[in-house]
Amino acid sequence: MIKTVHFGGFAASGGSALRDLFYEYDDIFVFPAEFRLLKEKNGLLDLERSLFISKSPDNIDLAIKDFKSLSINLARITTKLKRIGFSYDKYTENQFSLLINKFIEEIINYRYPFNSHNYDFRKSYIKSQLDRYAAKLLPYSFFERDAYMAYPSYENYLKSAKKLLLNIFQAAINKENSNPKYIALHNVVNHFTFEEIFSSARYFDDFKMVIIDRDPRDIFIDFPHHRYIPKNIDNLEKAKCFVQFFKALRLNINEIKKLEFCLLISFEELINNYDKTLNKIDNFLVINKKSKNLEKKYFSPLDSSKNIRKYKKLGNEYKLAIKYIEQELPEYLYNN
Repeated sequence: MIKTVHFGGFAASGGSALRDLFYEYDDIFVFPAEFRLLKEKNGLLDLERSLFISKSPDNIDLAIKDFKSLSINLARITTKLKRIGFSYDKYTENQFSLLINKFIEEIINYRYPFNSHNYDFRKSYIKSQLDRYAAKLLPYSFFERDAYMAYPSYENYLKSAKKLLLNIFQAAINKENSNPKYIALHNVVNHFTFEEIFSSARYFDDFKMVIIDRDPRDIFIDFPHHRYIPKNIDNLEKAKCFVQFFKALRLNINEIKKLEFCLLISFEELINNYDKTLNKIDNFLVINKKSKNLEKKYFSPLDSSKNIRKYKKLGNEYKLAIKYIEQELPEYLYNN
């Protein structure tokens, strides 16, 4: 049975470095894109909540439809003439969509004709207006659509979901003619709270996490597209917003890193103490291949060293912002 390792960070904290590092291992197969089917809005976790917490037939029907819609977007192979997708069908030789449909058939009880205001809310303005007038002329049944009734036992649902994920991963592995010990999944889990971690871990028989963090001063200046913080304010105010965001994501990190299936590493240590950090990873994953044998073809500590202490190269316009971060987040600073 293939084992699963989730890897990721906290936005610009080094998740892509872990991805490149895992490419070096023969025993690890890295899924070619972020695997978001579990944690994404309308993904498996949201579907589970609708099925077993809400129990509302309307919510269950909508949750399955939303799950199908998400899966279609994740499956879509991005080309110049198509909408953006995550190309999961490409990476699994078109098995992803087939497996999703099979999973849905396993968890539903039956279909039935139905119409609802929730369907109306999802229509475009033009479609909504046309249907309002058409309703005066056409029978109610004309506007009904197939709805899903699904009340599986939790055991059967989880069994089907685990089988779905395993088959997706195996299809991706088979495409590359690989025989790994682990499949590495980038950002498959929201590793910020215990509830999300344990809810997600149930979907895997053998699950581990490798989480990477980085000096907040470098994260602050390296946010991709400056996301998650406002743009039209000065750098000190941006730093204040950043600190709030930074603390919120790491509220439980001291307890999370104590979990036996979790390894927290430092981005800076991965670069400055490469062999020592890799030995930690090897021991954690119980991988026999020694770190000294890695070719550094995908991840080069030397090349990545330019991403350490970037904040020191900033101009005076960042001085107050960096000082504020240092005052608010002293325990996260890398000063070695």
